[in-house]
Amino acid sequence: MAPTAANILGFADMEDATDQQILNAWPAKLPTAVIRLDPDITDPALDPNTPLVHSGSTALEVIEGRGFVMRQIGGDCPASRLKEPISAGDQLRISFWVRMKAANKVIVLYTGHYHESKPKPWAIQRDDSNIISRTRINKANQWTRIEAIHTVGDDWTWDSELLPPEKCNHYQLRIRADATTAGYYLDDFKVEKVASGSASALTARDVSYGFLKNPDFAMSFQYWKAISAAGDTVFDADQGKEVARLKRNRRLMQNIVAEAIPGEKYQFAFWAKLSGTASVTTNIIVRMRFENDDIVNGPCGREICNIFLRPLTTTIESKGRQWQRIVSDEFTMFGNYTKWPGQPSFILFTMLTKDMASSGELRVSNFEFLGEHSLTGEVITDSPTITTVPSMQPSNMEAPDYVRYIVRYAGEIRTVINYPFQVDKTGEILPMDGSKQYQLCEVDEVEGKYGVFPNRMGFFMGGKCVPIRGGNPTVHIDPIFVNMTDIHLLDLTDENSTTVTPINVEQTYGGDLLLESVVDDEICETFPNPYDNDYRGADAMNLDDVPSRFNPDQPVFAELPDGSYALYDSRLVTVENSLENPTPDGGGKSVLRSTIRAQRDGFTARVSTSGRAEFFVFNDHNIALCNNEQPNFLNRESCVLTYDDNACVKEYEQSTNTFIDVQLVITFDEETLAKMHNATRASYREASPGFAARDNSRYIYSVKNLRFDDSIANGTLAGTKIDLPCYRAGGNPTSRWIPRPDLDASTCVNSLQENTVAVLKHELETSNDENPYMRDIVLWNQIEEDACNEADLYEFGMLIMTSEGCWENVHPDYM
Repeated sequence: MAPTAANILGFADMEDATDQQILNAWPAKLPTAVIRLDPDITDPALDPNTPLVHSGSTALEVIEGRGFVMRQIGGDCPASRLKEPISAGDQLRISFWVRMKAANKVIVLYTGHYHESKPKPWAIQRDDSNIISRTRINKANQWTRIEAIHTVGDDWTWDSELLPPEKCNHYQLRIRADATTAGYYLDDFKVEKVASGSASALTARDVSYGFLKNPDFAMSFQYWKAISAAGDTVFDADQGKEVARLKRNRRLMQNIVAEAIPGEKYQFAFWAKLSGTASVTTNIIVRMRFENDDIVNGPCGREICNIFLRPLTTTIESKGRQWQRIVSDEFTMFGNYTKWPGQPSFILFTMLTKDMASSGELRVSNFEFLGEHSLTGEVITDSPTITTVPSMQPSNMEAPDYVRYIVRYAGEIRTVINYPFQVDKTGEILPMDGSKQYQLCEVDEVEGKYGVFPNRMGFFMGGKCVPIRGGNPTVHIDPIFVNMTDIHLLDLTDENSTTVTPINVEQTYGGDLLLESVVDDEICETFPNPYDNDYRGADAMNLDDVPSRFNPDQPVFAELPDGSYALYDSRLVTVENSLENPTPDGGGKSVLRSTIRAQRDGFTARVSTSGRAEFFVFNDHNIALCNNEQPNFLNRESCVLTYDDNACVKEYEQSTNTFIDVQLVITFDEETLAKMHNATRASYREASPGFAARDNSRYIYSVKNLRFDDSIANGTLAGTKIDLPCYRAGGNPTSRWIPRPDLDASTCVNSLQENTVAVLKHELETSNDENPYMRDIVLWNQIEEDACNEADLYEFGMLIMTSEGCWENVHPDYM
């Protein structure tokens, strides 16, 4: 095949030259050879080299190995090798044929540029302008044509300075097989200059649009990174041109640092076609690598910051393999990073798919921009993606006066900040538009600005607790951005009547304040009761989490004399619970507040076999528990029986349960019994049109003369075993007694051992139980002198004569 007039490359078709001339014109960094047809074989079908030559009689074989084949096309090339010199700004249409020896391999066409003014003479341009094409060859032993348009100039440029190649070998066309040692054959290479204004000439939009170079792949893969994990380009019949293609685990990447405008708002769209799978999640990430000169005030606490934006996360569906338009979120290009201490080394625009099927293929074409960067006047629009809009800038950079972020907890305002949250180590800017929630973890009470560790507040992200730069934000309310009538605010600005003192300074560095003045303000009556606040169910990692129970009250703020704001932080209510003065209710009122207060959702009582209503709370830290204790050697002399209406009981019924069963203790009198009777009638429904009467009511009865014999005491009847007056497995036995005024000392007798009688008599006489109808006592079996004789452990129903008269032991549920 003879060269055409348009082909400026000599020895391009491998014809009309000796083997050595061809090898000299096509030097390589791996073994090569010239393939020729045998001129003595007149029938090409009989020549074994016929399939290895695309046209004519000669081709170049790249035998195998890693490396590249090149053509030298720089300055001062002889006319036999380059018929017309190449200049900056030239558009070159390059085409050639390749035959791979192995299937599913990628051929990369790119340029090499040498100049001594660069840090390293052969240094590769940061914007990947040296990449010409990247083409996947699906089938082995089949000729494939590759064509691309390349614009010369950016690949000659370093640090904005154009550096034209001075010698022929200072500018090279290079061909390599990516990530393989498989060999291949080359033939019919062609390089032609595209005339300005011709139908083939590139438009300005083809070269650059928005922050992207080569957005439509009109220049094949130029400016897109040609790493081993990169996608490639392929001719698409529907569009009649080359488009990008992503297979599984492949991505498109471009360094946009030179084209991106700091702090500019962007929104872009592109066209996509999916085949081989029903749908695929597609992400676009923008990552800045910032060389940080100030690790204290810079965008992160490291010398190198990696800051991320996520303009797009969406699911693309196949839709019959039709092209469809995909629109990103609107986002801001990191804020004005030109004012940050340092400089970005690159901003990487990356498109990738997630978990795409091995048979899947995503084709991408025609990136375009909306809003101010639109060439058609298309305005910014709401995107169909599932991500949120990224925020403005790193957290140490203040937002403009017209921008503030309201931070809410459980839907309620907690503070107002002038910076978005940012991951401490990576510098990733988190969405702050209100559509995304974050789960707190490892939160330090210290304000971040005071703390020794300024990142001691984290969000659960990706299953890990990730520190947030700046830590716990300072409480602040800005009247410009918050309707002050919608919050609970206490006015403490009068310094003459308000005394606020810092406390816990060693731990919180002045972040804790104690109000020491009496506040007499009617507004206090409108504030919620802090002791009724319900934070339970907030921890989604808690297996017993019940989100419907997480309903905290609206917080209470105070404006202080210096104009700053504080948030009310309710603390523990301390009560005396000494041996001399034990708490009468055992902490019952606090338990009731946190456990069964009115209108508490998702929390019901269970009636135990003993007939008591028990409110069990497992694995729930935000409740109050009874503060009384089981009798022991320290408190037994001071134990008293309480008659407080809110008395609660602390029992360790399961050794595996580290939490405590909270039991509601009710004093039975005429009033409480009447209320309970009415409550049991609540499920009775009268007959009405279309509905029959229904009686699901349950009644409570007072029972006496319960069966109390050996079958009950020994558990002969299933489920009836009870504690005996002198014996309870692993604990202190409780027994019930009734007075027997009909018996005197001569008839109130028993067959118990003498020391057993003494113990029971002492407990009955020293009990502070004032109930005239029955009396409960407890024996301390751990102490020998307070326990029954071993011979009497299984006795029951006995009579004991005391100074008050005769008492008879009865069934524990006797009433």
